[in-house]
Amino acid sequence: HHPLLFVPVKRIAFNDVTGGYIAALIASGIGAYAAHTSFDSAPGGMNDSLAARIGLVNVAPLPSAAMREEGRDFGAGMMRCGAFDRPLTFREACRRVERVLGMEGRLRVVGDPDKPIERVALCGGGGGDLTEDAIRNDCQLYITGDVKHHQAQWAKESGMCLIDGGHDGTEKHFIEVAANRLREAFSGSLEIIETSVSADPYK
Repeated sequence: HHPLLFVPVKRIAFNDVTGGYIAALIASGIGAYAAHTSFDSAPGGMNDSLAARIGLVNVAPLPSAAMREEGRDFGAGMMRCGAFDRPLTFREACRRVERVLGMEGRLRVVGDPDKPIERVALCGGGGGDLTEDAIRNDCQLYITGDVKHHQAQWAKESGMCLIDGGHDGTEKHFIEVAANRLREAFSGSLEIIETSVSADPYK
C-alpha cells in the first residue's frame, strides 16, 4: 500500500533500505505499483471500507479546509463522516474500534468515556493533520492514526473525542480489500497472492 519512494531519489545505494529493495526488484524483474492516496480517497477504497468495518452508516466524504479553499471536488477527499449503526458512548466506541482493528490495549484515546457519540469522522493512516477539520465539522469523534501531541491537545480542548488506532492498525485491511477488488476485476484470470507478513514496526 505504501510507496517504496516517498521522495525522489538521485541515486540508488544498495547499502540502504530503499536502495536494497529497488535492487532486489530490478534483479528479479518485478515491477511495483502502490495505490496509496488514490486508494485512500477512492469510492469503495480504504476509508470507505474502514467506515464499513467499524459500522458507520450514512457515510459521505468530508471535505478538508484545504479542499474548500481550492474549490476541489469534495468526492475526492480522504476523510469520511458518518454515524454508528446504533447509539454509542465513547467508551463503547473505543471497545468496538479496538476489536475491529485488532488493536487490543494499543489504542491512544482522548475524551470523556461517557460522551454520547453521534457524528464520526475518520481517515485511516496518518490523518492527524486533518484533526482540525473534524473539529470544525462538529464531529464528536475522530478516528485516525499518527496523531501528534498538539493535535491531540486540540481535540481535548475542543471537547472532541479522538482515537489513534495507529497507522498500520487503520490501514492493514488494505490487503483484503485490494485483493478482493482485483479478483472481481480480473475474474480468475490473475493470480492474487495476499501477504501474511505484518509490516507494523510497533509491537
